[in-house]
Amino acid sequence: MNEEPDRITASQKGDGVSRASVRVGRRSLIVGAAAAGVGAAVSVVGAEPAMAANNPVLLNQPNTATTTTSLSTSSGIGLQGETSDSSGYGLYGVSSADGTGVAGTGNVGVLGTNPSGTGIGVYGTSTDGTGVEGLSTNSYAVQGTSTNGSGVFGTITGDTAGQSALLGEDTTTGAGSATNGGYGVRGTSVNGIGAAGIVTSATGSYGVWGRSNANHGVYGSTAANGFSGVAGQDDTSNATSSGVYGESQNGTGVYGTATNGTGVYATSSTGKALSVQGVAFFSRSGLAQVKANKSAVTVTGVILTTSSMILATPQGHQPGVGVAGVISDPGASSFKICLTEAATDALDVAWFVIG
Repeated sequence: MNEEPDRITASQKGDGVSRASVRVGRRSLIVGAAAAGVGAAVSVVGAEPAMAANNPVLLNQPNTATTTTSLSTSSGIGLQGETSDSSGYGLYGVSSADGTGVAGTGNVGVLGTNPSGTGIGVYGTSTDGTGVEGLSTNSYAVQGTSTNGSGVFGTITGDTAGQSALLGEDTTTGAGSATNGGYGVRGTSVNGIGAAGIVTSATGSYGVWGRSNANHGVYGSTAANGFSGVAGQDDTSNATSSGVYGESQNGTGVYGTATNGTGVYATSSTGKALSVQGVAFFSRSGLAQVKANKSAVTVTGVILTTSSMILATPQGHQPGVGVAGVISDPGASSFKICLTEAATDALDVAWFVIG
């Protein structure tokens, strides 16, 4: 018995085979189909004829079935589709009932590869919906891996403000602190940078921008000794540039606090460690009033150490009356300002504590 050809194309004729209707051979099957996201269509060798509505699958015309039509193979590719049309699809799947056009199961449900250096392995497109969506209960919904490039890359080509090349959203219900919920976007690195923001335009905006309606817009923490939760560096030669910049309309531009260390520390090798433009306020400073006919006044409620230095200056002139000295009592958090003689009238004395 003669074997039928391995492939039958729509251009072959003979024994009832025509261009309009080609009956698939009993020993081989060619199916040109297409399925979203995967550029492949099907070639199965050695399978019995697939049935659609109890009839053989026919080329060059629609085939309709009322139940599942399946192909299986013990090795190789179960279904392969191929097109030579640069605008066509090797496999194309459509759901007319708002379902899934193409579904895959297995270790890799759907795999797309591209042998060229600039092509796309898997491509998803949508006008108003989601081009590609991944869902997972306990692991990564979408994972990207690259040897030398970017694991996941996103780009925006329009001019719509407020859009994101990559968008992450956390909808968990954790509340009560900044660490109870999840992360909208998270980056980790073994030896490099966990998350980086870069602006390449000379007139561009912020490299990293954070906003919160209930907490800090940007928050950083570190577990490494000698390092900072948030660090800024200025690489320009402009004297007006800043490593860290803070701005506020009515509050505090830059705020630092520490339980046992230094709230804000400033140092400079050759320039100014601290430069203040405007009014400076120090909590350990104030005015103490020496009553008339008195020669001393005690100031209480001031944190002092044994190395604290207290400066005192009369805010007025009374002949022969000046500051004779200051007696400090760190244990009582107080100090006494003593005059050279009793004030003839009430006299204000400004004081300032250093250290």
